Amino acid sequence: MYKMKRKSPSTFSSGKIISIEVMMDSQIQSAGSHQSRLIEKYKKKASTIKSQSMGMKIGFGFPIAFISILPLLVYTEIMEGIATATYTIESLLFLTSFIMGIYFLIAMIYTFMGGLFTTGALMSGNSFKWLQTLPFSKKELKNLAFMTAFRNIDIPLILLIVSFPVVMVIITQNFLVFIVCLLLSILNGIVCFSILILIGQKFSNVFKETSSNSKRANLIRIGSMLAYFVFIFATSFILQWAMRLVWELLDIFIISGPTLIQNILFSLIPFPFSLGYIIAFFIVPGQIPFQIIISAVSSLALFIILLIIVYMIAINSLHSVTETELIQKKKKQKDIKPTKQVKIEIKTESPIKSYIHKDLVTASRDMQSMIFVIMPIIYPMVFIFSLSYMISILIYSPESILTLWIIVLGAYQLIPILLMPGLLGMEESGSSILASLPMIPRDQAKAKLFLMMIIQGISLTLMAMTLTILTRSLYVLLIFAFSLPLAWVSLLSVFEMKVSLFGKLKHKYILEELNKEHKLVKWFLIVGSDIILYILIVLLGIAFFIKTGIIGTIIAILITGIVILFIFIFIFNRMFPKAEKLHFFETGGFLRNNPIIAVSLIGCLHVFFINLAAIIEIPFLLILNILFNNNLNYIFLIFMDFFFTFGFLAILYFLVIPYGFKLPNRDRNIKEYSEDIRLINDKHVVRNVLVGLASFAIFGVVVFIGANLLGTYVFSLDILFGTPSISGGIGWFLFIFMLIPGIWEEVDNRGIAIPLLLKKYDRKLTIFISGLIFGLIHSFNLIGLLFIGADPSAVYYQMIYAFFLGLSMGYMFVKTDSLIPSILYHYLIDSAGQILFNVTFANEILYGIFLIGFIGIIPSVLVILFIKLVIKDEKRE
Repeated sequence: MYKMKRKSPSTFSSGKIISIEVMMDSQIQSAGSHQSRLIEKYKKKASTIKSQSMGMKIGFGFPIAFISILPLLVYTEIMEGIATATYTIESLLFLTSFIMGIYFLIAMIYTFMGGLFTTGALMSGNSFKWLQTLPFSKKELKNLAFMTAFRNIDIPLILLIVSFPVVMVIITQNFLVFIVCLLLSILNGIVCFSILILIGQKFSNVFKETSSNSKRANLIRIGSMLAYFVFIFATSFILQWAMRLVWELLDIFIISGPTLIQNILFSLIPFPFSLGYIIAFFIVPGQIPFQIIISAVSSLALFIILLIIVYMIAINSLHSVTETELIQKKKKQKDIKPTKQVKIEIKTESPIKSYIHKDLVTASRDMQSMIFVIMPIIYPMVFIFSLSYMISILIYSPESILTLWIIVLGAYQLIPILLMPGLLGMEESGSSILASLPMIPRDQAKAKLFLMMIIQGISLTLMAMTLTILTRSLYVLLIFAFSLPLAWVSLLSVFEMKVSLFGKLKHKYILEELNKEHKLVKWFLIVGSDIILYILIVLLGIAFFIKTGIIGTIIAILITGIVILFIFIFIFNRMFPKAEKLHFFETGGFLRNNPIIAVSLIGCLHVFFINLAAIIEIPFLLILNILFNNNLNYIFLIFMDFFFTFGFLAILYFLVIPYGFKLPNRDRNIKEYSEDIRLINDKHVVRNVLVGLASFAIFGVVVFIGANLLGTYVFSLDILFGTPSISGGIGWFLFIFMLIPGIWEEVDNRGIAIPLLLKKYDRKLTIFISGLIFGLIHSFNLIGLLFIGADPSAVYYQMIYAFFLGLSMGYMFVKTDSLIPSILYHYLIDSAGQILFNVTFANEILYGIFLIGFIGIIPSVLVILFIKLVIKDEKRE
């Protein structure tokens, strides 16, 4: 791909060309099933790989240069100890060598982490095959291999060698210290370079493309990758512990420092602490014990001998990648053993098992997919260990256990997002082969889900056990173990949304990303939906905790998770039907074809969006409260509450419903949608406004008569025109706030529901169903009453009279063919009608008769009769 510009390029420049090829080879190998996309990207812009190579080197080198300031963290403390004679000479030697040793270890780990994949690609020898066709001597090829390995990590390696002595000379202002640190840094650089080559060779052997596909080989590859991640995270925790230990030693050594024998034993460790002692000899002033000097110098000599041996082994490994194919064939031929005839028995396997086997094999050979598979298991453990100290101290009460559940469950929502790109993205490779096989998308999707649910189950189990050990609480084990169905709900939610947004065809859903347009917006919707689902689960958990305590909450979490899980399984079966039902299957349209489910779902979403607005409003108001020194006006607060709630419902009914759910009709713009719900293009606006006003007048007269017959009615204009206050109600703000139910409940229960229901049922049944759902939706008000501990009986009455009012409003909508009169009627009941409800009753029976009879049945019957008399049936085109 890259041509040499000179006839006889230098080894240095040739090494650069090959290192770029190595970089490309490493990216292609690690891309696995995403190789085609990566190669296409390189073809479009050839300079991409050069830019990536330089960017990765700089990105890899920056943290290596940055960690060179690590000695500064304790150097000032050591210098202060020297000035004040706080520490003994043995303590200063030990502390200095310890912090220097930690630096050398961290530098090696960073080199290993950043250069492993490209060095592994280099050690595969793929980038040297084309050189074997050129007239290079064996010696030249060996030199070229060395230079390529150097150019592969040249910037990070130079920064590793130079940055540490530069930092040391700046903080010590001692040129001799600079020379010593430079020499030791060169030795450290050679160690890192040599070990990186040796590990890279092993890594290459494990992940070489030509390696076996046997179960043993796959397990070795998976184990190697798992070991790589475990090593990275384990060393990071160990190094964090070591840094904390430094500060603890500083306090301990003020009282009692290490002995001479301890220093001698510590200095005998060749790497990295012998290097640290040599540097300490030039930093720590005073008479250094001769025994420590002898032991440290002897250990350094041993280190140099070991370094030479390791370096020679690494160079020989480098030379081996330049062997000609002929030599490699000869070696293979020597290893060939006489073949024996064996019987091969072919066994059939279910499609689901085949898909799972394919995915596991692909993940074992695909670096990116392997990361996506392993991270969901490792990520929660890292999250917990990072908070382990706080968890062990703070989690002891039922309230703190619930708080821990909310926090960890929130962090856990990232796992489905990690799993989807890795496991679903595998289908981009070899999809044409899969399409030619007699397999249905259902088997493929079930296999993916089964594998992801196993991974998620392992992750949650490990997390529950770890948290139980940290908190020593059985409740913690139960609450997280019983949250597994909820975790699977989150997984199914993300899976089904991703498939529906990216893999929707006319007659089936597929796992491949076929519809890639507006990718960022689609992922925003997926993640946003996952967050909304999490908030809903948390709200339910808090509600159950307040009412039933920790035990009841744990049981409720399990039951809720199982119920919601069955709902999402039902959705999955609708998206991926069985083979015998494929002929009758068409994507989309389920909600339009099942209007009762659609109307019920929209009603639930209505309640949910109101609560979501309240949750999102809280942090915004808290920030404003801090900015205004707790002096926010009450009227300002209720205005903010109105705008948040009204705005969120506007998003629901003018974005989510028409564009997301495509209701009541599919593929409609805002104007067409507004016409469908009878909100615009009303031919009888004046008549319909008068109908709404007259209906409210009928309602008002009936309620006024019932209030005076059954109870004691008190007329008070303050209910409608009083000043809003925390203790006195919202007063005149009623006329603003009641726009929310007046508009949006009518858009929901009449504008969307009735056109949907009319597609399947006649007018009478449609009006009855819409009224029934309207009444049942008011049962959500029970949640609010449970929170404040009020009597829930009022909600039961409300559900009944809302049913009858819903009948009258539904009839009004059908007869007028407009949403305007029902909006006006509903709005006036909720706002001006409040002046009629200031009634007290002698007993519960009279109260019930008033609510059911004089608010529900009587006015609804009279309004229906009135509309029947004044409005004739009209056919809508």
